[in-house]
Amino acid sequence: MKNLLINSIILLTLASFLTNCSDSSVDSHSDHADAVGLRIVSSGVTIVSYIRDSAVDGVIEAQAGESSGHMDVEFYDDENDSWFIPEEDHFTLLIEIGDTTIADYWQHEGEEGGFEFHILGKKAGNTQAVFTIIHDDHPDFVSKEIPLIVSDGSSI
Repeated sequence: MKNLLINSIILLTLASFLTNCSDSSVDSHSDHADAVGLRIVSSGVTIVSYIRDSAVDGVIEAQAGESSGHMDVEFYDDENDSWFIPEEDHFTLLIEIGDTTIADYWQHEGEEGGFEFHILGKKAGNTQAVFTIIHDDHPDFVSKEIPLIVSDGSSI
């Protein structure tokens, strides 16, 4: 009887946990951001985008020795057929640059983990960036590799 009670408590706790983490909506107010696409916007212009299995359209460009302008990352919600930015009090953005000797990213002080960033060009070359929505301690979305090109400053 005691084992039955303990097993019941464990099962109820596990069921509660799984139910809370199984929300499949992509609404920024939900528990998870199950995005199916990404776009990067700079000065009001979409410079990179893709949805689902489509090819990545566009590249992130920067100049060696300079910081890029402000860029925003938005995610695609196919349920509502719209783009959204997750609420920062529930989600953070992780950016991974393939070769940080070519480029890195930075965010304004106090905005770390937000969905806005700048690229710092270090030297001419090609690399890629991967954008991840982090919810608590796990990823809700991991982007495809986004091409990132740093020029020597004479071609952009």
